[in-house]
Amino acid sequence: MTTILRGNYPVLATAWTDDGRFDSTSQARLIDWLIDSGVHGLVVAANASEGHAQSDAERAQIVKFALERVAGRVPVIVTVTHFALEVAVEKARQAEALGAAGVMSMPQFFGNWGSDLPATHAYYRALAGRVKIPVMVQDHPVSGVAMSADFLTRLAAGIENVSYFKLEFTQSPFKMARVLAQAGRGVKGMFGGESGIYFIEEYERGGRGTMPACYLPRVFSETFRLLEAGDLDGAHRLFDPYVPLLNFELRMANRNLWKCILKQLGVIASDRVRGPLPAYWDAETQRQCLDHVRRLDPATFGVPMKAKVKNKLTRKTRMTAPAAAK
Repeated sequence: MTTILRGNYPVLATAWTDDGRFDSTSQARLIDWLIDSGVHGLVVAANASEGHAQSDAERAQIVKFALERVAGRVPVIVTVTHFALEVAVEKARQAEALGAAGVMSMPQFFGNWGSDLPATHAYYRALAGRVKIPVMVQDHPVSGVAMSADFLTRLAAGIENVSYFKLEFTQSPFKMARVLAQAGRGVKGMFGGESGIYFIEEYERGGRGTMPACYLPRVFSETFRLLEAGDLDGAHRLFDPYVPLLNFELRMANRNLWKCILKQLGVIASDRVRGPLPAYWDAETQRQCLDHVRRLDPATFGVPMKAKVKNKLTRKTRMTAPAAAK
């Protein structure tokens, strides 16, 4: 694997029908819309993909479907987190066989049962030793395993195939900078999460990728293009008006907001979410969500669904900032 993974890698939502079955038609439409809107890669089977709410058979079907639909158009990273190393390895090898560009995993945990740092180091060493594609370490508070910048540096320096990191903490820009300063060439790419709120700040500290939600593909990809071109002010003018919506997503709605917006855009047919529906996702919260969308002009989120798009957006494609940013 010689391609360096970088840029906008949105987490792929899983499309369900209203009665809770996998909706392959909507899923295909979502994948094509994201690629046509210029994303640099995709992430499947992640937390926000509702990977935890799928049976083993469903997950295998959905991962296989995504990789076959993408068909090599962009790199795909598959999440393989599991509290059993043997299962994580099995998922990773299956993803590699299907053509994944990399796999991502949090440390082993199950509720309050988590690993200490020596066991976490052993877990990543064993996982990385069973596949040839890169392993990305997902540093997320839900695992309950606190991995310091120094520990992440040891992973990068000591395990050849652990070369990518996704940091999902509010101090991510600082943590990225520290790991990069200590690990040097041992790190091929630093990605952020947290709905992509700190994308620009992370880029300034050495991050070269983000894994946001999948309803703003063009915004994140164009912001990355501007950053790569050295136009920091232009990146802020484009990106900053979307930060209130991203914050609303992160703090108030998460995947409920994704699907509400994607349905409004005509990308997916149903906004069905599996698992317990949060009490705060009520009619008023949904109204506020859609008010954010209307203020921004949803035509800027991605390519219009009614347009016949033959090729994905090129790096030369210009995207104007919404009226609020001018």
